Amino acid sequence: MNYLNKRIVQAAVMGGIVLSLAGCGKKEVKVDVNPIITQTIKNKNIEFIRGDLYQLPDDAFAVILQASRSVNAAKDAFRDIDSLAKIEFNNLDNDKIKEIALSEKETLLTSYKNIDAGWKEHIQQQQQEFAPQLAAKKSVMDQAKANLDQYQAVITDQQKAYDQAEQAVKQAKQNISDLFKKYTELTNKDIIDQSLPIHTYNSSISFRYNSRRAKSATCPRDTRREVDGFVFDDTCYYLLPAQDQLLNTPSYKQGKVLFAQYLKVEKQIGNRYRPAEGTLNAQLSQAKDALDNAKIVADNKFGRFYQLERTYNQAKRDYSYVENRLNREISDSQKSQFVNKQLLIYWNQTARRLNQELSNIIQEQMDHVRHDDDIEFGESIDIDPKMKHSLLTYQFKENGHMITQLFPFSATRVLQQKEPTLMLGYGFKIKTVRGVADIRTQQAQDALLSGH
Repeated sequence: MNYLNKRIVQAAVMGGIVLSLAGCGKKEVKVDVNPIITQTIKNKNIEFIRGDLYQLPDDAFAVILQASRSVNAAKDAFRDIDSLAKIEFNNLDNDKIKEIALSEKETLLTSYKNIDAGWKEHIQQQQQEFAPQLAAKKSVMDQAKANLDQYQAVITDQQKAYDQAEQAVKQAKQNISDLFKKYTELTNKDIIDQSLPIHTYNSSISFRYNSRRAKSATCPRDTRREVDGFVFDDTCYYLLPAQDQLLNTPSYKQGKVLFAQYLKVEKQIGNRYRPAEGTLNAQLSQAKDALDNAKIVADNKFGRFYQLERTYNQAKRDYSYVENRLNREISDSQKSQFVNKQLLIYWNQTARRLNQELSNIIQEQMDHVRHDDDIEFGESIDIDPKMKHSLLTYQFKENGHMITQLFPFSATRVLQQKEPTLMLGYGFKIKTVRGVADIRTQQAQDALLSGH
């Protein structure tokens, strides 16, 4: 019916063409059928059954056009639910269509108010449907978490001791980095303040030094390097300047203090691979051994940690997958789709009622169609010039099956010709329908209304 409405409106525009014809009776029009069509009929042994000419009076078409415009205006009003309540449909010319529109308006507005209740019902329904899956997935996840917690409970103290020892080593190493950074800043300051021909350092520099076993409480001067040393842990240490030009500068002197602090922290950390007793690395090694032993005990009781953790993570993903599916079903975007779907259902119901009324009006006006049923194939026809919307039909039988060819045309346009002639098959639009298509069928009515 939407197609029909469109054709009616197009026809109304073309109806502005007015032709002044001499007299008011019927006019004879020749029918010229393309020889290709004629030859095809002969070659395929197609039997001509009958021909019909239908013409719709202009006043009948005006009634249809008015009803079509009212239906379209009414349907357009229903597309905007926010403004629908203010519309009274006073612009509709057809009382029956207006009555339907007002009735459908009340129905739609009432239904729209109930959409929220429908959405809440949808949420409850989805929650009920997903509840068994969520419960099952959560049970598996909780059990996996319990197994993991039991394992971690066995190693909690050892893990805590290890974490503390590891953090102590990290902090000591950070202290060394801070000493390097401070030494670099002091060095760069001297380079700039004393205008030394040395590029400043973009990254932290470490301490350069020599060392030897201490033989007394004091260290002899390194005469080759011209630097003094100090004793730390039975060893003489000699700090070397970052560059020779920096010897005896403030940064070098302050650097010796920083260097002494560095040696203390290094001793505190201890050797990584063979740490002395009491050093941070020794404490870390002991804590790691204790933790490894505790993990072996936990492995024997509950299984390997990585397996328990993998099982738990998979259970969490499985639960989250179902939970996300539920959340999508009750999300705001899904609600928007739900509302739009419900509105579309209501709109389609309204459109069907309006279209049905338009169809009823069209059927009533079809009773006014002028019908000539004695039309011969390819013979001249008599048409009424006042009836622009016209349709010529030919019925044939091919291999025992009926077919109908529809030739819509405008009587006004045809009669504008010097020798009025219907050119069938010369680019003239032809529609072929299987079966019998008379004026009672939708195909024939659509074709007739398109003829202008």
